[in-house]
Amino acid sequence: MRIITGDDGGLLKSIDLEAQRIVVAGRQQRARAIRALCWARNGTIFAAARQDGVISLWEDGVQMPHLLKICKGIINADVVGMASTGGETIQSEAEELLVVAHEDGKVKLLAPFQSTADQEKDVLVAEWQLKAPLTCMALGSPSSGLVAVGGKERELGLYDLSTGEITWEARNVPHDKLSLRQPVWVTAAHFIDSDDEGKAGKIVAIGTGYKQVRIYDIRESNRRPVRMMDLPEGYRITTLCSGKSSSSRSNELVSGDAGGNVYRLDVGKMAVVGRMEGPAGSIRGLVRHSSPSLPFVALAGLDRMARVYDLRKPRKEAFRFYLKQRLTAVLFSRQGRRGKKGKAEEEEEEARAVLPAADDELDAMEDDVGSLDEEEGEEEEEEIGERGSDDEETEGGKKDRVRVQRIYENEEDDEKEEKDYEEEEEEDESDDEEKVTFGHRNDGMNVELNIVGELDEGDEEDSLGGVQETRKGGRKAPAKRPRR
Repeated sequence: MRIITGDDGGLLKSIDLEAQRIVVAGRQQRARAIRALCWARNGTIFAAARQDGVISLWEDGVQMPHLLKICKGIINADVVGMASTGGETIQSEAEELLVVAHEDGKVKLLAPFQSTADQEKDVLVAEWQLKAPLTCMALGSPSSGLVAVGGKERELGLYDLSTGEITWEARNVPHDKLSLRQPVWVTAAHFIDSDDEGKAGKIVAIGTGYKQVRIYDIRESNRRPVRMMDLPEGYRITTLCSGKSSSSRSNELVSGDAGGNVYRLDVGKMAVVGRMEGPAGSIRGLVRHSSPSLPFVALAGLDRMARVYDLRKPRKEAFRFYLKQRLTAVLFSRQGRRGKKGKAEEEEEEARAVLPAADDELDAMEDDVGSLDEEEGEEEEEEIGERGSDDEETEGGKKDRVRVQRIYENEEDDEKEEKDYEEEEEEDESDDEEKVTFGHRNDGMNVELNIVGELDEGDEEDSLGGVQETRKGGRKAPAKRPRR
């Protein structure tokens, strides 16, 4: 399996989980911070929206990503979401579009996949101005042709991609017990997957800035949530994704908030069924593997850690990597799991996903308890990328380490990076030559001073003369008062 992360330093990192290999792409610069990532071309190409108004298209290779195209000046710096309209229905490059939403209310339809598209005039297909500010965006299934947006004092609204007209808008919840209007702040949105064709693209879940999760059915006439709940911790919900595993009978959601809390939610009962341990910073990216037989969830946040959880054993991380920069987005590649069992393990997981769930809830609870016991009995796997952790020795006697490879968008970035590295080494050498350290003993106490730069003749005496004499207990002697 492989995940792709983007950070506030402008770097893209492709991480092979089983091979423990990290490929770093791009040049680190704060102005090039990654604002959003999304898949295109049925999972073979991914797009990255940067803060400097550039969208870069990358081909997802097994060994490393390859840069295909850079489109400059087509988006703003305040991107809040990006998604592709591609799917099984896409037949040609000209039909697939990128939907980009901005905080100022602008929603742009872009066509960067055409071979001639490079600048804004060639890429921009349509642009709408919606009510601002926007804080989230979610794209429905290709068959529905809907995009959902929401923001602060901006209720959830669904828009038709072909016309840009609003087709459905939610109503605020009733007033509280004091008859006061409840504030509106939609911070996350997600279309819930359903096996029923009639419900596909009709159920929308949102998270609010007031730790609430609401479920809307756009077929209802009152346009108010059909289910809602408050989460235990009082932090703003930042992202939502599907959390349904092969063993669960009902739809589940996974929510992440600004406090680093990650919960598993049962949509049918609107109850918290579990909590994922580990994150210590705001969750900025949360995504599930596209294969139903691989119930894994990847998340990234401001604690600089990329984590992957197995929904069948969600209490602890299956993989964890420390990536140095604050992460802003994450994608899960369609690549399957590579392990000792290989293809046989995947076929077993697929067969398990087809089996019907147990009818008795007690049996399901016993299965969960049994899986937890097995998890505690198993030996802890090596956690690569964690600071302070020791790498276990392999059979050959060598230690396994994370392999990091660096690639650049062009040759100029490569040459500039080498030049900067040489200049930094020369500065470090000159600093070491100029640094002088000397000590002085005064009544049983050591005084050490570090002075950077060249010393004059009287510098040492003046520096030491300014140190007050001390008593035997280490206390300062009282200063002498002048005579009147």
